[in-house]
Amino acid sequence: MNTAQRLWRSFLRQSDTTALDPDCRRGRGRVPRTGAVDRRDQHPAGDNRTMGRPAKSPSNGHGAVSSGGAGLVSTGDDYARFAHMLLGNGQFDGVRVLSRQLVEAMTTDHLTERQRAEPPFALPLGQNLWAEHGFGYGLRVRTRQSGAGPSVGTLSWPGGLGTAWYADPHKDVVALLLLQSQNLIVAADWRSTIGDDFRTLTARALED
Repeated sequence: MNTAQRLWRSFLRQSDTTALDPDCRRGRGRVPRTGAVDRRDQHPAGDNRTMGRPAKSPSNGHGAVSSGGAGLVSTGDDYARFAHMLLGNGQFDGVRVLSRQLVEAMTTDHLTERQRAEPPFALPLGQNLWAEHGFGYGLRVRTRQSGAGPSVGTLSWPGGLGTAWYADPHKDVVALLLLQSQNLIVAADWRSTIGDDFRTLTARALED
């Protein structure tokens, strides 16, 4: 059992998280679609075709090596365990998974002023990427609160096919939205009102 497997299985009890999806689970995989709704005109973008069956995914072994920065297969329950572990400063269900010092380093904004002024995407994409966020080690960190949205210090990252999550340490809330549709998120920015609705409805539920 390697280090990643020890984290997933032994400490976080993530039974459905893996880098290579075994044959017995491939039928559970969500099929990504090509269609999306553009926030600018609210009309469908694309023709809503299937992008690829899960059996053809690199995570199913169709590649020489596993990706070091993407490609895990997981579920909402397993993802929530990971997020709650971060809110617990490296602990989950009374078990120490990561050291407090490592979690503090992961969740601290390390961007310099020059990096904030030079977004990593070509124009016109992602030019406001760091307007309300910084970046830790693999995590986006909120540096400014907008309305009733997530608090300063909230951890998050939006995926390219519409998977998004955030963990708010001040409200002790973990929220996940797991979609699979191309162009919902481009350059870490939602191209659909779904993202705004997700944050608004979550905040409204907490207020109620």
